[in-house]
Amino acid sequence: GDNAGNFYDYNIISPDAAVAAGQRLIIQANTLRVGEDFTFNGSAETDGSFLIYGGLGTDNLTGGAGNDGFFFGQGRFGASDVINGGAGNMDQLGLQGNFTVTFGAAQMSGIEFLVLLSASDNRFGSSGGTVSYDLTMNNANVAAGQTLIISANTLTATETLTFNGSAELDGRFEIYSGDGNDVITGGSGNDLIFGGGRGDTLTGGAGNDIFAYRAVTDSNSTQRDGIQDFNAGDRIDLSRIDANTNVAGNQDFTFVGNAAFSSTAGELRFENISLGGPIWLIQGDVNGDGVSDLEIVLVISPADPITVDDFIGVNAAAQEPLKAGVDGTTLLVMDAGGPDMLKLDGLGPVNDGGSQGGHLDIAFARDFGGPAMVKLLDGDGEAALASLGPADDLTMIIPTFDMTL
Repeated sequence: GDNAGNFYDYNIISPDAAVAAGQRLIIQANTLRVGEDFTFNGSAETDGSFLIYGGLGTDNLTGGAGNDGFFFGQGRFGASDVINGGAGNMDQLGLQGNFTVTFGAAQMSGIEFLVLLSASDNRFGSSGGTVSYDLTMNNANVAAGQTLIISANTLTATETLTFNGSAELDGRFEIYSGDGNDVITGGSGNDLIFGGGRGDTLTGGAGNDIFAYRAVTDSNSTQRDGIQDFNAGDRIDLSRIDANTNVAGNQDFTFVGNAAFSSTAGELRFENISLGGPIWLIQGDVNGDGVSDLEIVLVISPADPITVDDFIGVNAAAQEPLKAGVDGTTLLVMDAGGPDMLKLDGLGPVNDGGSQGGHLDIAFARDFGGPAMVKLLDGDGEAALASLGPADDLTMIIPTFDMTL
């Protein structure tokens, strides 16, 4: 505008020669008032880039072949604004303020990086106070097979992100949130969701999603994350957390299933907290005091057993060697008369998985070049010999030997 109170609109088409190769042109339009519109077309640019500050009016901004940036402060981005990043591979849209936006199909395209700034970030001028973001995406905002990165990791404990990407069908998200209590929903792709500090409500959506953590303070007994749809193919990434703070370096967790903590640093366990329902609790002990330092709540539906394969940065517990011989209820024998591998659940006849107690189960037996290892339950040596056949086909294993099957 001007001193007479007139309103001005701007429509600029930038030629390739406007920006020298490798250079950036900054376009400052953030002082434009409501009613002063700005259209900028930089699609002809092949070897430079743009940084454009939007105003309070209606903005329609198009970048070029470089990695362009578009920034909107408080109140400056709304339903009528349109951003097209152009042909770059890391075009960014930055917002700073309190925004509630439901993106239209054509409102944001060609953007690979969505930056949600904290009020404490003064790189684009002083903001002050706190900010919050409530964003709902459209399927067309991410091109098929492409990734949109949402960076909100500078948000403080009093600043929140609500992100709904459920409309996305053929792209994926990488979402990095901050220290507030966030609500994050992914789309149909294989999303990466990092909720950050404090208790977050996380939903991956369809696809094989990864929920990532960097510290036990990201989700603990006082501020638990709740993963609302932990389904087959989803994983929890704990690789950035040092599972044993008693030694130097970054240690992996050891998965102990539903066993109680044994006061050993690095143990990761689970338990059902819904009386057999779909809600489970993951707990990790990083200092060996037998008390959980990391806690994450999972909703698993349909039911799917929690295993070590559901995690990144977690190892299976070492197996104790199997003691060969009679230990009160178990007898191990070698059948030298044939290669059959048998598990016997009683004293009935044995013939390659026959009835009355005998059946084939290679999980409990191994054939080491001919003789087979056989585990007999609820039997003694004399009964086992009678069940298996002639005594000259059997070699008893000395009870003091240790073997790992």
